[in-house]
Amino acid sequence: MWNNEGIKDTVRRWADLQSPTVLTITRALIFVLGLILVSFVLHTTQIFAYINTSVFIRTGPLHLGEAQNQSIILGPELVTISGERTGFNSNSGEWPPRLEFAILESSGPAFDLYLQCQHQFMTKNESDTLSFYQIAGIHGRPYKEFNGVKGNANLGLGYCKHNSALFLLWHRAYVALYEQIISECAQSLAPRYPATIRADYVNAAKTLRLPYWDWASTPALPEFLQRATCTVRSPEGFRTIQNPLYQYKYPPWAHEGTDPDLPPPSNGSACSLPFTVRSPNKDFVSQPEVANSNLNKVNFRNHTYRFFTSLEGNWDYFATAARWNPRRKDSLEYIHNYVHYSINGTMPNNDCSAFDPVFWLHHAKSNTDRLLALWQAVFPKTFVGSSVNDEGAFSTSPGTVETPDSPLAPFFNAKDREPLTAHMVRSIRDFGYSYPELQGDSQLSEGAVRHKVMQQVTRMYGA
Repeated sequence: MWNNEGIKDTVRRWADLQSPTVLTITRALIFVLGLILVSFVLHTTQIFAYINTSVFIRTGPLHLGEAQNQSIILGPELVTISGERTGFNSNSGEWPPRLEFAILESSGPAFDLYLQCQHQFMTKNESDTLSFYQIAGIHGRPYKEFNGVKGNANLGLGYCKHNSALFLLWHRAYVALYEQIISECAQSLAPRYPATIRADYVNAAKTLRLPYWDWASTPALPEFLQRATCTVRSPEGFRTIQNPLYQYKYPPWAHEGTDPDLPPPSNGSACSLPFTVRSPNKDFVSQPEVANSNLNKVNFRNHTYRFFTSLEGNWDYFATAARWNPRRKDSLEYIHNYVHYSINGTMPNNDCSAFDPVFWLHHAKSNTDRLLALWQAVFPKTFVGSSVNDEGAFSTSPGTVETPDSPLAPFFNAKDREPLTAHMVRSIRDFGYSYPELQGDSQLSEGAVRHKVMQQVTRMYGA
């Protein structure tokens, strides 16, 4: 067998027999071959560094200040957001819509896939970067770095941008990541069904998007969320599973103090319980009827209509509850807050609200994002400007001036692995989804879209 030393020795002996010119050429060839070998090794390393369509590699901790100007290089795993690219209708130019929960519930295959993937997601080992525990933990507790974006745990805040002009856009990115996880699971699960029904599930997986709960039209928790168990049709047949939309149970160490990096839960708050609850009684049993009573005390329908008609198309008035005044009481963040308060229990606590499965129906799978998308269709020229974030967040110091180019930490774009910004999440089309009220809009003028959407808003929420 040839080895490196044998090759070198042969080349040296051959070169000794040659003229100085040949010797020079030989050395040059060896140098060029060396460069080619190094290039090949580096290229191969980069290929193996690629994990999948949504997870990449980089080196070293990423400081937020660096993230705005630096590309991602090789190193630990980086979770990126690409949005979904399945189910596009080339004839209409439309992406699949996120459906109202009741409609998805009656869809058969799509709902089966959604429930199984939600269940799989919520029961995945908490040490997995893409587990429900870690994704939900981005919002508030446990105040840990995600994607290497450093922060200040002493602020007692997660990455979520509350009371910020970026509030709605940050949550758009957050939900897009969640949706990506569920969709990838569904596309992996569907081909496992028996041949007689496989096509139905494969097609359903392509168009599956997260559902939303329209609390403005129906101010009551969907009945399905109140069941402890549910029956799904799996590839192996019908089976009963723990309802993944009913409750989340924290890992035991989350409240036993066995994780040295986890701050102690707030004593007396719902965050200190070993599971999520909604309007609990003194025995910490959820009372959905109390939550529904609370929801019916607020005229969400009227408030929703008003921010389409009385806020003059002003982004700050519409998007954030920061520096509250009577004029801003109908902002989407303000009304969204009342949904949290009405459900009570886990939901009013920023520290742990994202662990309640209803958070995702409210926020993003998501009626809040849906209302943002409708508002953008009515006011397409209006967008976030420059403003001060007085409160701050895990990776944002209080008093930071935020702009459309500020990073929506800790989220990254899959295309170039750069931090996502408000500009990058402005259009829902870039993330591969739509809403029922926006179907067909790609064929219409801006003015026609505005007219169409306002007609639907008036029908749904007007007096």
